[in-house]
Amino acid sequence: DAYRARLDKPELAVLRYKQGRHAEAEAELARMFALEPRDHRGHRLLARIYRETGRSEQAQREARIAAELDPEPAARPARRPAARP
Repeated sequence: DAYRARLDKPELAVLRYKQGRHAEAEAELARMFALEPRDHRGHRLLARIYRETGRSEQAQREARIAAELDPEPAARPARRPAARP
């Protein structure tokens, strides 16, 4: 739908994750990886989902992939939360 088309795939997966809808978040990530397999944000989120759902080997694999794609995330400036009105 139009709303979905406006959302960046990692953002939609994050939304589903925050809603506790892990299977849907995984499905969104799978669709995203079909188009952009090197998105480190998606791999980090998938690692978190796997870790929280007891799939530690898969979590470690995804964390390694994310680190290879973005080896120094700490070197980037932290994003500040949006100001509240």
